Amino acid sequence: MKEINTLKIGIPNIFEKLKCNDKKYLQMEGGYLNVNDINETNILSFLSIIEKRSIEILSQFYKQ
Repeated sequence: MKEINTLKIGIPNIFEKLKCNDKKYLQMEGGYLNVNDINETNILSFLSIIEKRSIEILSQFYKQ
């Protein structure tokens, strides 16, 4: 459980740094996500958004 609590604290910071708080990303998961309401039920959705955004950033980097 300690690891999940650590993720709950870290996810908003990662969201901000990767600029995942855009409607585009939250709508991809049904539009019901709020970065201030991370819990055991929706944590995988947040991690999925972080993964998708990371792939976008890496793809842009390797295209150059």
